Amino acid sequence: SYLGRGCALARTLVVQLSPTLERLATMAWHRDINSHNVLVGEDGGSFWLCDLGLAADSKAWPTKGFAEGAEGAWKVTDIGGDCRYWPPSCWMVHCHGTEYLESRPDFCEQYQWRLDAHGLGVTAIEVLCSAAVAAYSRQTSGCLGAADDGPWGALLAAWVRYRETVGQWWERIYAVFSEGGDLRPVHAWLKQHQVAEQTIALLADLHEALEACSATTDANTATLLLTLRDLTSETSQLSLRDACERLRSREQAAEDGGREACPCDRSGLSCETPPTAAPWQFVDGVDGADLGARLLKERLQLAK
Repeated sequence: SYLGRGCALARTLVVQLSPTLERLATMAWHRDINSHNVLVGEDGGSFWLCDLGLAADSKAWPTKGFAEGAEGAWKVTDIGGDCRYWPPSCWMVHCHGTEYLESRPDFCEQYQWRLDAHGLGVTAIEVLCSAAVAAYSRQTSGCLGAADDGPWGALLAAWVRYRETVGQWWERIYAVFSEGGDLRPVHAWLKQHQVAEQTIALLADLHEALEACSATTDANTATLLLTLRDLTSETSQLSLRDACERLRSREQAAEDGGREACPCDRSGLSCETPPTAAPWQFVDGVDGADLGARLLKERLQLAK
């Protein structure tokens, strides 16, 4: 099923990239984790991180941290990255400045220590949901997230709301940078629409849906869903190392206990077998593309 494959790919993404980011963290924060900065191997199940153009010195970044006398460079360094993957703390800095962020301790901690964890979590949720959303749209003309779709339908609907809302904000910002316009009207519009608070609400809906799905599926998938919730929560202390170990240990337990059921088996959504067993083989014209391009091409093909 598309949901089953999405869960498998999301788990692999986190397990493969978490150690990379942990090793990188001794030197730098990437600050721009998103699906377009992840390369996919020909086998469709191998992932590599790329584009460190916005990376920041991790020792100088926090106020207190790796090195004694850390400088707190987060207060004076320009914000960066694809805003579609920003946590609320990034929007707070963008709209209100670092002094405001200091008045929100959980989000201030997130901005100093968990930007990469959040970006990886959102990317993994995107991987999990994208193909299933496109497949659902092709199968039915109904409204995604209807009561009879069950908790998995609610998760897909929450992802679509998140993707479409933050996508609109990104389009406004990108238009200014690509055309060389004045960012001030867009900045005022973002403040007026309280985008930081909207992001908090959108993530809360995703977290609620992930928790609801975790209560209806197998233990292996439930562990994945709760890990994605924790990676994208400002109150979580889950490290990337812990996330990787949690998923690996649960996966080993599942292997020892035999194959577990597909998430769709306990959801209200109908599912269909992908055209081929290879995760990305049926996406035409993709050769060495990044993950974001593959997800987009797959959505377009499934929507036909």
